[in-house]
Amino acid sequence: MYNNELLEHATKREIKEKTNLKNISLKMNKVFDNITRSPLRHMIGINYIGLVDIDKVRIMKKTVMPQWVSIDSIPSIAYDHNEILSSSIDKLKQLILPSDILKIFYPNGFALPGIHKVYELILGITIDRRNFRKKLLSSNLIIDSNKTVNFVGKRPAKVHEFNANIKNKGIF
Repeated sequence: MYNNELLEHATKREIKEKTNLKNISLKMNKVFDNITRSPLRHMIGINYIGLVDIDKVRIMKKTVMPQWVSIDSIPSIAYDHNEILSSSIDKLKQLILPSDILKIFYPNGFALPGIHKVYELILGITIDRRNFRKKLLSSNLIIDSNKTVNFVGKRPAKVHEFNANIKNKGIF
């Protein structure tokens, strides 16, 4: 962080420099200040959750080959970074239920089976498909976009969009 930067600006700059991702929605999660975080010196970590439209993700290859991993199969990582990641996942679970943050992931709409899977993966639970569909449609959180998407070997699925007039209304 430079002396003339605010924390959020520095975070966005670093993300841009390392991944080439811009316009990321950031949610501050937690400060990690355990005295034993690093064996070298006292270090403070400020954790943000970055929400990115998957269509815009283009990770730049630098010194390490980045890879996507499932939430339930995250490998052991250095220092207290697993604790930080676990805290971020817990925060995401808290944010997904009462808010419309998934609008960021799906700016061009989604099929209900896809968003159903996202809820299940983030929450780490199985949600009955019919009840999920019924709750989502009756919540007025989503609207029909009058478009369809084709899946291989399946019939076309309706594309829905988040209702721009509804803010911070969860389905559970």
